[in-house]
Amino acid sequence: TVSSLGASAQVFISSGPSSPPAFGTFAGDGIPNPAFIAYRASAQIAGGDGTPVTVIFNDTKYTGSYYDKSTGSFTATSTNIYCFLSELDIELTSSAVQSYTITLVTSNRDYTVVGNLQAETSIKKTQRIIEALADMDSGDTAHIVFTAWGSIFGKVDLIKGFLTAFSGFIIGI
Repeated sequence: TVSSLGASAQVFISSGPSSPPAFGTFAGDGIPNPAFIAYRASAQIAGGDGTPVTVIFNDTKYTGSYYDKSTGSFTATSTNIYCFLSELDIELTSSAVQSYTITLVTSNRDYTVVGNLQAETSIKKTQRIIEALADMDSGDTAHIVFTAWGSIFGKVDLIKGFLTAFSGFIIGI
């Protein structure tokens, strides 16, 4: 029966390898705490000269004080494992931009995706994703840095909207 699957807003959790799984709840609205979804409310230009640009996701949904939309940085509320996902909706404004990195920068380590846009210059728009599970201590921070470069410097627009987003939530207990 449905009742054997747990109530609304419950998830299957475990306290560790020696404990059997059980149903648990998230705080209030079914969103795990801390959790956030942030996105670009307007386009952000990233130069194609190899200069790293911190992406500022300046509008939010489902967030508390742990995500700062003025700096683009998430702050861990407890020592735990966090899941992060960022998608960048990229518009190439110059075919000279050839390569890119997207880096999830955390206090403990960086997670980087490297790619080449040269083969896709006829497309002009593309989406790129980075996702990672990060072991963070209370007070540690996480943010996204985008870098693009080419043989002749061009530029890249990070398009506004929900396709240029950064989200995260706690997965440890």
